[in-house]
Amino acid sequence: MSLDDLYGPGTAAEFSARVDLTAVFPGSKAAITEQDSLHGFVAVEVVWTDARGERIGNYKLEYHREVVACSWLGIEPAYRRRGLNTHLIRSLEPWWPTLGLKAHTMLARQGTAGEQALRAVGYTELPDGSFGTPLPAPRPREFLDWVAAGALPADEPAWRRAPEPDMFE
Repeated sequence: MSLDDLYGPGTAAEFSARVDLTAVFPGSKAAITEQDSLHGFVAVEVVWTDARGERIGNYKLEYHREVVACSWLGIEPAYRRRGLNTHLIRSLEPWWPTLGLKAHTMLARQGTAGEQALRAVGYTELPDGSFGTPLPAPRPREFLDWVAAGALPADEPAWRRAPEPDMFE
């Protein structure tokens, strides 16, 4: 099974276009692998490299029929706070509901800074017991509006001043 099998022809190509970081990091490349899971989902991994071939980061997702689960988003220190998360939010969050996805879940150990940061942007326990946000998610849209407005860092909304996420600390 592939993204195209799960959601229809062209989904994998659209995903590839949406995780392309050349607008943020000119010359970067995304290597994308899809793997059919025996558990009924499609595992997708994206590994980004810059124009010199240095690693920017990687993103691991599990696409189920109605849920996308993020098991890892790792960004190399030299590339943090340079727009990668903003690009992914702007690109993926509005697209996911068009595929019929109803929730975006993430792994975060209880009591960690990562859990606190995710809670600050609207993540909570979902009815099935997972930790995530229903789609479409309002908080990422608020974040994009704040970024687009060019607000000063001193004007950050309270939910934006959450601890630096470290999902696996």
